Amino acid sequence: MRTIALEEHFWTGDLAAAPGTGVLARPGGTVLDGLLREVGAARIADMDAAGIDVQVLSHVQPAAQALSGQAGVEAARRANVELAAAGAPPGGRRAGVRTLCP
Repeated sequence: MRTIALEEHFWTGDLAAAPGTGVLARPGGTVLDGLLREVGAARIADMDAAGIDVQVLSHVQPAAQALSGQAGVEAARRANVELAAAGAPPGGRRAGVRTLCP
């Protein structure tokens, strides 16, 4: 049986909270920022350590929904390109849920 972790979060540089604001204002905020940006080898190593076979990534809220108009649309596109690249490594270890902008 495979273990699948749903709604595992990440964020992109475009849509991350500004340093020292929101969740990054709390103790350990800098560490959290790094963890949310990491979708490479370190995340796979964490998955292996936790016995997770597949991780389904989704962008942390509010993501592109916090932006209006074309800026939100473009930021969502860039986030989705990053998400697709993160899901591309061999082995099918990651999948993703796209971010949308109204």
